[in-house]
Amino acid sequence: GPTEKMLENYARIKDFPALPKLRMGNVQQYFASLPKAGLPTAVGELYLELHRGTLTTQAKVKELNRASEQRLFEAEVFSSLASIEGYDYPAAQIETAWKTLLLNQFHDILPGSSISEVYVDTHRQLEEVVETATCFRDLVLGLGQAPQHGIQRLVVANASINPRPLSVLIPAVVGEESVKDISAEHGVTQIVDEGTLVTIPGAEVPGLSSMVLSSAMPAPQSPRPSVTASITSAGFVLENRLLRVTIGPDGSIHELYDLEADRNALSDRGNQLWTYVDKPYSWDAWDIDETYAREGEEITDVLSIGIVESGPIRASVRVARQWRGSSITQIYRLWSDSKRLDIVTDIDWHERQVLLKTHVPTSVRTHQAAFETMYGAVYRPTHRNGPWDAARFEGCG
Repeated sequence: GPTEKMLENYARIKDFPALPKLRMGNVQQYFASLPKAGLPTAVGELYLELHRGTLTTQAKVKELNRASEQRLFEAEVFSSLASIEGYDYPAAQIETAWKTLLLNQFHDILPGSSISEVYVDTHRQLEEVVETATCFRDLVLGLGQAPQHGIQRLVVANASINPRPLSVLIPAVVGEESVKDISAEHGVTQIVDEGTLVTIPGAEVPGLSSMVLSSAMPAPQSPRPSVTASITSAGFVLENRLLRVTIGPDGSIHELYDLEADRNALSDRGNQLWTYVDKPYSWDAWDIDETYAREGEEITDVLSIGIVESGPIRASVRVARQWRGSSITQIYRLWSDSKRLDIVTDIDWHERQVLLKTHVPTSVRTHQAAFETMYGAVYRPTHRNGPWDAARFEGCG
């Protein structure tokens, strides 16, 4: 609202000669005074052609914000479904968590342009939101699922409206006995660093529902999945029945071959890591200038590269790099029966005024691309035909 000084200035100049006449009002009165016709209208995203650096500054806050949104959504979905059967919906606790999340979506906190002391509180508060939402989600999913013969029962849940393939990661802390309850005739398992991967070929978890993972489930109706990792003269190859990925000795993707479409989805090496001088004209934490790409350097040195997982559910290749005082570790992961290649990136960054980007030049011909938002998607152009298109050289999603 207005400060005391603003009100004093208003009293002095509201009727000052040669200046526009001033009057007090509220937002409702202002909008009511606008003409009903002839105003410009916009369809789609209202893109601010400024402060593009806020899309990436303070990455941990953005990660916690997204995790908070997802965990609260899951807690609300499963608590609402359980309330139909008499469960006492924790409205007060979930509302408090939402308000804490929304508070930390304030226009300086979430963009990453606050002072460092702010993020000490923000990290703690958002971590508490994630913990609260996770506890209520797990509490309601565990209702009526008491351990049998001392073995913890495994519940698989799907908060989306669409069915999803039954493929899960069971953390190592759960224990081997719970995993053994899934017989070899029903599921495929794979031991990984985080625990045990389990998939039931052909089985799905219906939308907005949960199910118990056990040997009592119907036998799979689809062939067992398969994905492999191998070394060839071209590099490291991850392959399933849908996709073949070749990672070259430089750690980039040399081929992303769609086996169904019989074509390479890349026009050049994928996941090229580039660094750029990050010295915008104004506001270091806020802006990325359009001219940033004029001064760039690709990171090509590789410390190590090798296969870390070989299937049958997931195959992976790890690439480790060192650039100046920073380290970058990436894991390429391909799942069986999936056309999606995951790249898990862990960065220990110690550079100042340096921007790190990944380049993935594709051979896909399209005028627009879809970018995820919390409850939907927005479409943005892939070209720079006009000034409005060219201005959107940075996007998030």
